[in-house]
Amino acid sequence: MLQKTLLLDVDVRDHSGGAVSIATSHEDSQAAHATMLSRIAEHMPGIELSDYLIQKLYVIAKDMPSKTDYEKLVSGDPASRDIDAWTLGGENGVIPNAKDSAVWDAVFENEHIVPTIVDFTRLFMPTIYLRKDGGLTLVKLRYVERESIITRRRNAGRIGWEPASILIEAPAVGRAEREHLRLIAPPGLSLTEMTLARIQDGSPPAGKQTFERRVTHERGVLYSSGLQVGSYLALARLVPSAAEFAIPAMITTGISALLLLVGAWYQATFGILADAQSTIALLLLAPSTVAAYLTRRGEHKLLGRVLIWPKVLVGITVLGSLLAAGSMVLVRNQLGPYQVWPVVALDLVRIWTTTGAYSLLVAVVLAVSAIRGRMAMSKVDETPLSWQVRVRILSHR
Repeated sequence: MLQKTLLLDVDVRDHSGGAVSIATSHEDSQAAHATMLSRIAEHMPGIELSDYLIQKLYVIAKDMPSKTDYEKLVSGDPASRDIDAWTLGGENGVIPNAKDSAVWDAVFENEHIVPTIVDFTRLFMPTIYLRKDGGLTLVKLRYVERESIITRRRNAGRIGWEPASILIEAPAVGRAEREHLRLIAPPGLSLTEMTLARIQDGSPPAGKQTFERRVTHERGVLYSSGLQVGSYLALARLVPSAAEFAIPAMITTGISALLLLVGAWYQATFGILADAQSTIALLLLAPSTVAAYLTRRGEHKLLGRVLIWPKVLVGITVLGSLLAAGSMVLVRNQLGPYQVWPVVALDLVRIWTTTGAYSLLVAVVLAVSAIRGRMAMSKVDETPLSWQVRVRILSHR
């Protein structure tokens, strides 16, 4: 069972390394459709499904769920029925009658049927063709998923003080005889933790459920065998490389803060700076330097999401430097801050002090982020390369 997605690279081989043919999506959908109908017939004998409801089940098996539906199915409670893909009506203007609605409600009230419909709403069965030569065939399936489904970040994580947590679909866990899931950290990010969790579905736990994991900064691998069937997620924590953003941005904002605060003190003590052109040039140097860290070509999308709030904080320091330089230009042109709107009631020293204090605060935030990131990475170095871990249980949100 694999996630329905267009960004999927599947490679199926037999025991000798030869390629194995995969059925078309239409054939996969027919198999999933037949499975759902069989489950309904097994647990609701005597129920009559109209042609419309039978076709609706095929559409569920065939179509890809919306992003909202998918996140609800993975992280929410599917019993809520708040899934657009399950809503009757709307197909070619068809309006379901009362009987169809009643039968549909009865189907979704059956706890033995709903998990199957949930699975085939977000997953598909890759069907393969095997040669009938009477011998044993071992099938090896490898697939590459390029997109994490959910990114979880608390307030401290948003500014880089905690590793970013991502959840990755692990549909083969609990279904394959042996399964290993490998996560390769994108450029600019390092792994600090990786574990496996099963979404609580009400079924009783099947004894002690453990898996083996190996985690390094560059990649993490989860090995599982014989786990209870269910919906599993791989939880990973990543930190951005301090050398690529936090440290250079910290140095730049720190220098900018020093210039602004010293300049504010000098102007408050001795009056307007005499060499305004040099001062303005220094102030404008910081924004041009920081811009190289804010807009990096070829940056991985996940790294951009992790750094979005630190970049916002640093970007505001750029605006502060521009504001300080602009206020200096106004003063040197003898258009004092009390004479020109919109700088009425503002003082040059206050502007420089405020922007300098903010830049200093951002530099401290980046320094703490770099230190805490290094501490999180050091835990990986101190942990054994391979060890057994119990599967975590996640409740519905």
